[in-house]
Amino acid sequence: MRDCVVDGVRVRVGTQPQFLGFVSDRLEARQGGVFVGLYGSLLWKARRDRDYLAVLDRPSVVYADGASIAWLARLCGVDQRAERMATTDIWPELVDAAARYGYRIALIGGDQGTVEEAAERVRQLGAEVSLVENGYWPTEREGSIVHRVRDLPHSLVLIGMGAKRQEALAHLCRQQPGGERHLYFTVGGLFDHIVESRRRAPMFWQRHGLEWLWRTLMEPRRLWWRYVAGNSYFLVVTARSLIRHRGGARV
Repeated sequence: MRDCVVDGVRVRVGTQPQFLGFVSDRLEARQGGVFVGLYGSLLWKARRDRDYLAVLDRPSVVYADGASIAWLARLCGVDQRAERMATTDIWPELVDAAARYGYRIALIGGDQGTVEEAAERVRQLGAEVSLVENGYWPTEREGSIVHRVRDLPHSLVLIGMGAKRQEALAHLCRQQPGGERHLYFTVGGLFDHIVESRRRAPMFWQRHGLEWLWRTLMEPRRLWWRYVAGNSYFLVVTARSLIRHRGGARV
């Protein structure tokens, strides 16, 4: 796998097998960390929200969750095999690798019914679940959630609570004595996809990097501005990156 810098954010790119191998090595070595998936519209969020950009700048493995990030890495010659590494695609392999090395699975996020059903799907893969917690709690409960995560046995902690909040929680948990032994993945709306309450785009759309358009068509009122603004900004990032690349600099 290779690193590239996209709009000031260091991103790890490569193929799905390479990425899964990298995660497996971390699990086998009992090396914790925070894994954050990056896609085009999150760059727009990071430019507008300095607190979120600061979260991305903290020690994390930021990887190409979105097809646009992988496409830019290929376009600029960083890695011609770079591909999207979406948790919606690879979560079963992540769970399997964690279980293989003696990790349990913790799920945090979504409503209680969804996260409990997602936990049951994880158990069906043969993994042991260490924690099931919804993503809706009053601020005063956050400390108790953090302490519960801290006290878990070695776990793959999947946090799906929306950008910035999920990354902030992962880093807060990892800062606790004992919390650094876990491997954290921020996963957005993954649990909805696991329980199939939210449809994935047809394979044709996925293969051509158009899942964002499919999602916008399915949920226009919620997503249209995110993708219009985010993708417009990503075009600016792409133009800058190409200029730098043609000038001899890496992305």
